[in-house]
Amino acid sequence: ALLKPLLACPVYCRFCFRREAVGADGGVLTEAELEAAFAWFAATPAVREVILTGGDPLMLSPRRLEAILARLAALPQIEL
Repeated sequence: ALLKPLLACPVYCRFCFRREAVGADGGVLTEAELEAAFAWFAATPAVREVILTGGDPLMLSPRRLEAILARLAALPQIEL
């Protein structure tokens, strides 16, 4: 499954499906939106892999990125 915590990308990637979302004004998912995503992952045991995308997730602050990764790692079915 894909999780897009960023709503904008810093660059144009040649084959990206989000070419229209380039720029600094896109923002990030709210806490409520992230909670909804985590709830969906928890309720969907068939999902074993989560890919962070939607731009470069490393643009997130280290604290926010760590929080997202920790929440995903806490779900027993998530392997990757």
